[in-house]
Amino acid sequence: MKILYSIDEEPPIPILTLKIYSPRGDKNIVLAFKVDTGFAGGIMLPYDVYTELELTLAEEPYPLIGRFATGSTIKLYRAYTKVELEKSIKFHVYAYSSPYISKKLVGRELLNKLKLLLNGPQKTLEILDNP
Repeated sequence: MKILYSIDEEPPIPILTLKIYSPRGDKNIVLAFKVDTGFAGGIMLPYDVYTELELTLAEEPYPLIGRFATGSTIKLYRAYTKVELEKSIKFHVYAYSSPYISKKLVGRELLNKLKLLLNGPQKTLEILDNP
């Protein structure tokens, strides 16, 4: 499966579209995530999406500290949830959020479960085989 990079930014950026499920499985939302190999977690969600999906129900009982590249820190919330890539590739990963976060990122926790080819010259992300 080949996915074109998003041209909404310069330079273009690889994206993955994922369906994120609520802890009960009764709600889901489909979002495009920037591929960010510098983010160690599974997915980063804006806080309004995190609460809309009721991920607070599956949240770990203690907040974490996130660190930005600038060195500043932020309190993060983390919940274990199911995500789906294309209708057949499903994973359980940690979703991270904070009221101060508006980005949608997919990080190494999920990326390391896939065999990917980032082809910059062709501006495509290719999933080479299903896990």
